[in-house]
Amino acid sequence: VAPNGESIPLTADMAPSRYPLPTAAEARIHATAAAQLLRIPERFLQLVQTQAAAPDAPLQAHVLAQDEDIAERLLAALRRGTIPLPSLPDLALRLGRALDDPRTDNPQLARLIQTDPALATRLLGVVNSVAIAGVRRIDSLPQAIARLGRNQVRSLAMSCLLQDLFSTRSTLLRQRMHRLWQSSCRVAAIAMLIARHTPGLNPERGLLAGLLHEIGVVAILSAAQHEEALREDAHLLERVVGLTRVDAGTLILTHWRFDQDLLEVVRHAHHWHHIGTALPSYADAVILARLHHLLPQRGALQLPRIDALPAWEKLMLGRLTPRHSLALLEGADQEIGDLARLLGGFH
Repeated sequence: VAPNGESIPLTADMAPSRYPLPTAAEARIHATAAAQLLRIPERFLQLVQTQAAAPDAPLQAHVLAQDEDIAERLLAALRRGTIPLPSLPDLALRLGRALDDPRTDNPQLARLIQTDPALATRLLGVVNSVAIAGVRRIDSLPQAIARLGRNQVRSLAMSCLLQDLFSTRSTLLRQRMHRLWQSSCRVAAIAMLIARHTPGLNPERGLLAGLLHEIGVVAILSAAQHEEALREDAHLLERVVGLTRVDAGTLILTHWRFDQDLLEVVRHAHHWHHIGTALPSYADAVILARLHHLLPQRGALQLPRIDALPAWEKLMLGRLTPRHSLALLEGADQEIGDLARLLGGFH
C-alpha cells in the first residue's frame, strides 16, 4: 500500500518483484496469499546499488584535480553559509502555512494566491490544461482549489513560484540558467504524465519532482559568480556542476525541510540504472522523463535502452513494449508542451 493509500499488487510474474521490497517507512505490505521471499545479505545489495549509482557518462568524464578543488570549495561555502542557499519565496512559505491550517477555507486560500496575479493566472491555466482539466472549465480560484485539493494546490503553486529561483544577475550565466529552467519544465511535464499513469504516484507531486531534480544546479550557478574560472570556462563549469549537483540539491531540500521522496529524486535523477525498491517512486518517474526529454537531443545511440532501465520496469509504462511506451509519451507531446509553456518553460 503506497503512501497515498493506493494498493499496488505484486506477484512473482511482475518485473518489480525482482527489486527489494520497500521498508515499513515507505509502504505497508500485506501478503494476500502464501508467498516466498528471497532474502539477500545487505552487503551484496549495497554492492549492486553502488554499481548502479554511476551517473550518465557526460557528467563524469574528464574529471580533473582542479575540478574537484573548485567543487569542494563551493560546497564548503554553501555548507558554511558563506554563499547563501536559495530561499523559498515568501508567498510559498505563507501559502504552505495556510494549507497546513485546517481552519483556512478555499476562499481564504484563493485571496492569498491572488496577491501574486501571475501565480493566480498560471494556476488557473494549469488547472484548465489538457493535463488536468475535467468536463467543466474552471473560472475561479476557489473552484480550482476545490477540484485539485490542498496537496495538489501546494505542489502546483510551489512549481509556479520556483521560477524566481532560476535567475541570476550574471549576464554570463543567465542563458545557462534559462536553459536549466526550460529543461526542468519539460522534464516536470513528462514526469507528471508518467505519474498520472502510475499507481501510487500523484501527478502534481511528479510535476514538483521534475522541477526540483536540478535545484542543486541553481545553487552552483549562483555560486559560480564568485569563481572567475567558472565564469570564463563553460566546459569547466559543466564538469563542476556534475560533481556538485547532488550534494548542493540535498543541502537545499534539507534546508527547506522537504520530504524524503523528493530528496531521493535529487540523489538519483541522473543514475539511469538506479534500483530503488519494487514500489514505483518519483525518482523513477523523473529518470524516465529525463530519458524521453533527452532522446531528441542526444540521439538513441548515446542513451540507454528504455527497457534496460529499472525505472521503466517498475512504472505503469513497463507493462507495455518499449515502442508503445515511447509512443504513449510522444502521443502526448502537445499536452506536455502546453503544460511546459504554462509553467514558464518557454518565453
